[in-house]
Amino acid sequence: MWLGGWFVYYNFLRPHSSLKGKTPVKLLGLI
Repeated sequence: MWLGGWFVYYNFLRPHSSLKGKTPVKLLGLI
């Protein structure tokens, strides 16, 4: 379950500097 929580945090909540401060999900337009 811990890994699932990390996945959500990393892809949905954590801004990435390499993506210009966006989350991977926002960059792909999935939400």
